[in-house]
Amino acid sequence: MTVKGLKKLSAVVMAAYILSILAFYFIGGDQLRFRGTLSEAVSPMSAVGEIVAGTEVEQRFTASGDALSHVQLFFSNYGRENTCHIRAEVLSADGTVLGASEIAADTAEDNRWTILPFPEDIPLRRGEPYTLRVTSPDGTAGNALTVWYGSSAAAARGQVSVAVEEQDAVRVDGAAKNGLLVFKTYQIARLGFLNWFWYMAAGLGLALLAVLWRMTALFARGRSTALLRILEAFRRYNYLLRQLVARDFKTKYKRSVLGVLWSFLNPLLTMLVQ
Repeated sequence: MTVKGLKKLSAVVMAAYILSILAFYFIGGDQLRFRGTLSEAVSPMSAVGEIVAGTEVEQRFTASGDALSHVQLFFSNYGRENTCHIRAEVLSADGTVLGASEIAADTAEDNRWTILPFPEDIPLRRGEPYTLRVTSPDGTAGNALTVWYGSSAAAARGQVSVAVEEQDAVRVDGAAKNGLLVFKTYQIARLGFLNWFWYMAAGLGLALLAVLWRMTALFARGRSTALLRILEAFRRYNYLLRQLVARDFKTKYKRSVLGVLWSFLNPLLTMLVQ
């Protein structure tokens, strides 16, 4: 190995490092920026009754994330075809409506979870109280849905009672029930990882550059390092390594239809499924 060859190798290593950092950043995408969490819910115990026009079902919750994407409600349609609509609103502590979602009643299956997405993510402040309000603009007796509430949650050994403070209890037209609304929130938390990512990437890049520069300088003076000896071993036994790797691949995929292509298709298919 010559000094010129070592410089080329160092340039290749730095280029590979930069490309890997960029690939990690762009492939990671939103997974590096945000984390979504679906909250737990109590088990359904009783229905609140038909949600007709004028009925208000309100449930207080505390924000654990920075934004709210959607809510899930456990509806019952009384086993009939309802033609009304259901509206879910999120209110701040001062009663300001921050966002709303409305669905047709016939899209809600009986005793099943139904997602009510908001047109845009609703900004939240962690630790602050908010209220979910469920209403119907056109529900009538015999043509309305209902939601459930409960005071226990499923656990590994059965149901566990949940302590419900009066201020946290679900309210129907202002009257507190003995339980919590059966609902879930999908809240999004912004991750601080990317705030430091480029600093860490630059620091590691500079450290790698310093190692490569020192290795090249020592080699130019006729001195050797452990890293240089490893690289020299790879260069010297390059042919043997290629033969061993090729034999391993041929043996592993000998009886498969696509042969060695499986080694590339397998991780690609796994990534697509995820």
